[in-house]
Amino acid sequence: MNKKIFFLRHAKSSWDLDVSDINRPLNQRGVDDIIKIGKKFNKIFKSVELIITSPAVRAISTCVIFSSSINFTYNNIKINNKLYTFNVDEIIKFVYNLNDSINEVILVGHNPAFTSAANFFSNEEIIHMPTSSIVSISFNEHKWGRVKKGKSFQITRKS
Repeated sequence: MNKKIFFLRHAKSSWDLDVSDINRPLNQRGVDDIIKIGKKFNKIFKSVELIITSPAVRAISTCVIFSSSINFTYNNIKINNKLYTFNVDEIIKFVYNLNDSINEVILVGHNPAFTSAANFFSNEEIIHMPTSSIVSISFNEHKWGRVKKGKSFQITRKS
């Protein structure tokens, strides 16, 4: 079966608290945006088998809220420390090492790595992934280690 990946950039975070980067929570706009996107576009996520999120509080919160808005089972959510990165090469390597038994996956993480990774895998230029945006990329390939340029589209809070 062909592969499809969704890069979901975490929702808007709050800078109101004096906490480390990994512990920054979402702000209200972030919560509202990710609920709206999940509810409006939930049909395109019906075949997703797995969601993998960065361990950052803002990413986990985005993941949980988004999963709820698309009626995704929490049993198929994983936290992976490798997604708490801002380095595109680490994201590319992560994608190439996904288990081939998974055909559709959502990764929840951070910029600038996600915009750069989306550009690496996409057949179109992705200028910028704002918070709460999603880039979907479909590949005519059966193994993650062989994916190259796929057909993409982007969803933002203004979509």
